[in-house]
Amino acid sequence: MMDELTGQGRRKAPERWSRTLSHILSPAGIAVLVLVCLTVTGKLGLAGMLTGAAFYVLVPAIVLLGMARRSGSADVYDPSPRIRQWMLLSGTICYLLGYVVVVNFHLHPDLRWAGATFAAGATAVLVIDRVWKVSIHNTGAGGGLVLLAGFAPDLWPLWCMLPVVVGWARWHQRAHDLGQLVGGSILGASLAWLLRGLFQ
Repeated sequence: MMDELTGQGRRKAPERWSRTLSHILSPAGIAVLVLVCLTVTGKLGLAGMLTGAAFYVLVPAIVLLGMARRSGSADVYDPSPRIRQWMLLSGTICYLLGYVVVVNFHLHPDLRWAGATFAAGATAVLVIDRVWKVSIHNTGAGGGLVLLAGFAPDLWPLWCMLPVVVGWARWHQRAHDLGQLVGGSILGASLAWLLRGLFQ
């Protein structure tokens, strides 16, 4: 009996880890990493960090959690296709508004690069999602990899793990297949790489 319970506990551990990582390393979680990195490297002051946190973390989280609750979705990160489209649209609007704010307040070019990457990634996923369910989590992780490697290049091996860890979590949650995860990572990384020249 004890062996059976221990075996069940072992089987549930990856499920708990993948769910936890899906929440911690969501697009909002990647935005937190980017903001912390910019602040620690001295590129962003307190006002810039709070502005970024409001538009790229707090507001999208409140909007998405509210939509998930109203729709009755059991998992905010794996809703029905119709609710997913509305969530993607809402997140895209939040990111676009955030980008407008960081540009108009003339905040650090690296935050503008990050804002443009977040907004472009959300917009691309919104459009692609009409024909193919690409991973928004891995789009964020791929973009985050390029952004963070640009801000703190000495830690590039750590940043390279982001798409792998996020991909494992989303795959284990059965939210995406391998193609959707790889496609999201490439999409996010490509957008961040292409946009870099506009701000550096």
